[in-house]
Amino acid sequence: MAGAMGAEIEGVDLRNDLSAPLLDDLASELWQHQLLVIRGQDPTPEQHVEMARHFGEVEEHTFFSNLGEGREQITVLDWDRPGDAAVAWHADETFLSKPPTINLLHAQQIPSFGGDTMFASTYLAYERLSPAMQRYVCELRAEHDLANTFKLRVEAGMPFHKEYGLALQEGRRFSHPMVATHPETGRRALNVNPTYTSQIEGVPPAESRAILAHLFAHTTNHHHVVRHRWQPGDFVIWDNRCVWHTAVGDTQEKRVVHRVSVLGDREPKLV
Repeated sequence: MAGAMGAEIEGVDLRNDLSAPLLDDLASELWQHQLLVIRGQDPTPEQHVEMARHFGEVEEHTFFSNLGEGREQITVLDWDRPGDAAVAWHADETFLSKPPTINLLHAQQIPSFGGDTMFASTYLAYERLSPAMQRYVCELRAEHDLANTFKLRVEAGMPFHKEYGLALQEGRRFSHPMVATHPETGRRALNVNPTYTSQIEGVPPAESRAILAHLFAHTTNHHHVVRHRWQPGDFVIWDNRCVWHTAVGDTQEKRVVHRVSVLGDREPKLV
């Protein structure tokens, strides 16, 4: 799909073939390319979940609406609902001790223009740091905090003061190494992101802000990024451990996608 990452898979019909060999092949391609796009698919909700189970335990999200009884693991992301359009760079739920590993999205309703999703490779972001910066960040941990999402909204002038206070009280945060080794590929990836990473542990606040700002800007360099333009029926899979994503909020038209996520089985490991 681009120099950074991503591959389109052709000749696959997910409604009629979810055999173990096919899913093994898709996993192998995912480890290599980080992001897979399969056009024109029509799997059932149950098949969507079945695919996710090939990668591990399926998550039941608590922040978003789902398809209802018996299908709670399928999140419905509808841009008509405030907060469903994630228009900031992030990796999902890194405030958890074991963040999701794989995301699988199926397009349901796509606008006539806009509403794309951009992805950034945190493999490349780490590998293209200077050797001195690599050594520096490899020794550090950073705090990931759910409350940081509301803090950023308040700072942008949005009325999320109540939610910010409640999130602070809940204390949903976790410390992760700033660089982690992927268990399938052995490659190192930056393990911070602008939405959830609030501070670097053990360094002065000004230094923490400066280093994180540099890493965030560096990761979204256009050489590290691919942009996906949605089409009806697109099935998109990416590896949350080495990929950031953000929606492009450039349309007022409705966009609906179904998401299933795979829970992590362990905390990201220090290199």
